[in-house]
Amino acid sequence: MNKSNILLLLSIIFITGCNNTTSESSGILQSSSESTSSSEEISSSQEEISDYKLLNTNCDLNILNGKTGLTPSLNKANILVIPVHFIDIKVSISKEYLENAFNSKTNENLDWLSVKNFFDESSYGKLDITFDVLDVYNTKNTTSYYETLNKNYVDTSNIILIDALNYYKDKIDISKYDANNDGYIDGVIMINDAKMDVNRSSDLWWAYTSYYNDDSITFNNLKVKSNIFATRDFFTYDNAKCDTHTIIHEITHMFGIDDYYDYNTSAGTSEGGLGWADLMDHDTKGDHNSFTKSLLNWSTSPYLITTNSEVTINLKPLITSGEYIILANDFDETKGLYQEYFILEYYVNKKANEIDKLFNINGIRLLHIKADINKNGRFKYNNSSTMYKLISQITSSNGSTYLSDTAKASDETLFVKDDELKEAYYFNNTLLKYGFKVNELNDEYASITFTKKY
Repeated sequence: MNKSNILLLLSIIFITGCNNTTSESSGILQSSSESTSSSEEISSSQEEISDYKLLNTNCDLNILNGKTGLTPSLNKANILVIPVHFIDIKVSISKEYLENAFNSKTNENLDWLSVKNFFDESSYGKLDITFDVLDVYNTKNTTSYYETLNKNYVDTSNIILIDALNYYKDKIDISKYDANNDGYIDGVIMINDAKMDVNRSSDLWWAYTSYYNDDSITFNNLKVKSNIFATRDFFTYDNAKCDTHTIIHEITHMFGIDDYYDYNTSAGTSEGGLGWADLMDHDTKGDHNSFTKSLLNWSTSPYLITTNSEVTINLKPLITSGEYIILANDFDETKGLYQEYFILEYYVNKKANEIDKLFNINGIRLLHIKADINKNGRFKYNNSSTMYKLISQITSSNGSTYLSDTAKASDETLFVKDDELKEAYYFNNTLLKYGFKVNELNDEYASITFTKKY
């Protein structure tokens, strides 16, 4: 087998996202073809050497969720933030506090990033999201009144949602909160000053995202869909000054991304998951993974390995570049993300990971994706109740070893210098035809050699 050894600089313009916006990707790959700066020449070279290709991973989360009017995750989104004060609470919620949490440019007096800064960084600038914090809305009734309504917690928060929007509709220009012109307010976030119910005796005093379903109710001709109801205690829980992790997690639900933790360990499989090391997992820490970023149309087109011998790739960190690699036996490009395959992403402690440190070291995270969809265009599998998990981390100890529902990912589960993947299996026990070895890890890239096994 001929090991590739000539540097090829990629500078490729490709289509990403549902709205056909263009963005740029660059990475360094070693291959047997000659160096070139022309995207046309690169495309031709790729066809000749068949070592790798760049994929288009366009995604529509409205279709995946069977909904219309979800918060847009690409281009612009204008969100209403409503501070909700219950008339029986002595200390009213602070508009200034929320303004800093959502919109601080410097992250001053925050335990992490401001919400605005997180989405700017995590989306690589592809999502321009704004948060307009309105004046405090005073409820019509007490916390005990809302708690004892003969409705579930979502129905109850919907009453507050509609009352608040009716209060504001003649005071603000609601039309500007439909940035993608789909007829829906891009999103509404209600932060209330009731006390968090840590025992969950009433989910009303928790943090959750819901999707309002009555399209007959409009506000200046706009309907409402994605919304959040959360107590302010989530910002100060565990002696925090101002912690934005939970609200960022919930906003990601507004786009249409599901949780990756297991709600019920007695249902589905007990094997797999992300070991708490993800913003949509139990701990709600760190940046999003590459699969989530592709669903949101933020990550660059992934590299699909197609070599019939051996190829070495210099993969940049996911958190700074959006780059990742797909391994699959017979990847169906017409299905895009919606099938079974394996992902490699390079984890480093920069940006959103710098404070959280999901891992203490730089390393390659290997993910197994089971993203088949049903006839309605929705995912067949999730990380809670199905026979396979949608997304799982494979540990570096063995290509068929997964974290259990209760296990946490650790440094030892990453692939580091000189580690090899000798074999990995699809869920039907088919052997993956590729293996890899990690040659080098530094702050700029990870050098990885991929070999076709059969």
